[in-house]
Amino acid sequence: MKKHIKWIILLVVIAAAVVLYVYNDMESGTPVQTVKVTEGRIRDWVEDRAMTTLPVVHKITMPQDGRILPITLEAGHPVSRGQVVAQLDTADLESTLDLAEAQVKEIQALIAVNAYEEIEKTSLKEAKKMIAALNATGHASDELVKANEVELKYSKWLVEMEEKLVKERASSREKLRRAQRDYGQADSAVASARFMSSATWTIAAIVDLFPRYVKELLGRKHLEAGVLHHRLAGARAARELAVRRLERTTMKSPVDGTVLRRLVKNKEYLTAGTLLLEIGSMGKLAVTADILSQDVVTVRPGNPVDVYGPSIGTKPIRGTVTRVKPAGFTKVSSLGVDQQRVPVVIAFDKDALEGLRKEGRTLGLAFRVRVRIYTREKKGVPKVPRTALFRGGNGQWQAYSVNNGRATLTTVTLGIMNDNEAEITGGLKAGDTVVVAPPKGLKDGDRVEPM
Repeated sequence: MKKHIKWIILLVVIAAAVVLYVYNDMESGTPVQTVKVTEGRIRDWVEDRAMTTLPVVHKITMPQDGRILPITLEAGHPVSRGQVVAQLDTADLESTLDLAEAQVKEIQALIAVNAYEEIEKTSLKEAKKMIAALNATGHASDELVKANEVELKYSKWLVEMEEKLVKERASSREKLRRAQRDYGQADSAVASARFMSSATWTIAAIVDLFPRYVKELLGRKHLEAGVLHHRLAGARAARELAVRRLERTTMKSPVDGTVLRRLVKNKEYLTAGTLLLEIGSMGKLAVTADILSQDVVTVRPGNPVDVYGPSIGTKPIRGTVTRVKPAGFTKVSSLGVDQQRVPVVIAFDKDALEGLRKEGRTLGLAFRVRVRIYTREKKGVPKVPRTALFRGGNGQWQAYSVNNGRATLTTVTLGIMNDNEAEITGGLKAGDTVVVAPPKGLKDGDRVEPM
């Protein structure tokens, strides 16, 4: 009897298990959304806000203190390279240039007068001839003195002879007086000849200094010539400065571009350095994005970029990273957090802006946009939506795969992962089914019903 009871209990347990299995198999699973693990392209990116910029904004400023004439250009007006965009009143500067020019000519005339030496050269020749004539006259005077001295000596001897003869009564007193008269005349002639000789040699000595005076005068003129040439150099420098200041009164556009800003309109007196206009070449419009320093380490020149946002429209336009600046800066976020950011310069791809204009949109300077910089890319790799993945209790990435209507907790390894999808490098393969955004209560082995 006991043996039959055991068999009955065993049959009841087996029947209960079969019923429970059939009931569980017939019970509907948890509704979930599922997708297949697909193969395709996946990209990693850095995304942030950005602003349109120009590599150079040309600033037209006051070159010097002066009165600016009215500026008729307005923001948005196109300008060409070399076009006059602003003009100073030149009346005072023109007068300054005229004065500088007159001073240059005056000093040049003084140099020409100073260089004229014909009078000095003629005087030098005449002085040499006069010296020769006076020397000859002096020698002649000396010879006349000698001749008169001989005549005086003879007259003295004659007087002595007549005196002797008169004493001896051999001659008359009349002859003696004539002899004495001749002696007196001879003595006077000697004195006169000596005076003339002395005067002639004195004059000759004075005239002999005249060539020296002429040479010293020429030397002084040569020194004055050096001073005048220095004055001329200074006057020419002043003239060149006046010319440059006058040339700077006409301000021209350095590029073919567009007036970005006009800060002065009416005629007024302004100091040097006052900003008048800003001009930029809109054909060189680019985008600058300040990327977080921890993200920018993966950005390289040549990375493709999508530029999008309300200024762009519904369809992004393409760009390329041209430069990652080497220095970062600290910027306070909207939440008041200090962030270290690095400027990244992005050039629009060829015809991107033209295509935007054809759609009726025109980008200007300092327009806000968003950028997505693609830093890595793989093709033909298994990938799943980012929402299918979550961190497990062990910190590893996991997903629920669907096998025979049940959710299977699967640990996976990942490659590239962005905000939308992730590359699967292990744990799943292409064609597997995974649960997207698994419900909070879903557990390993639960029956699921794909929606």
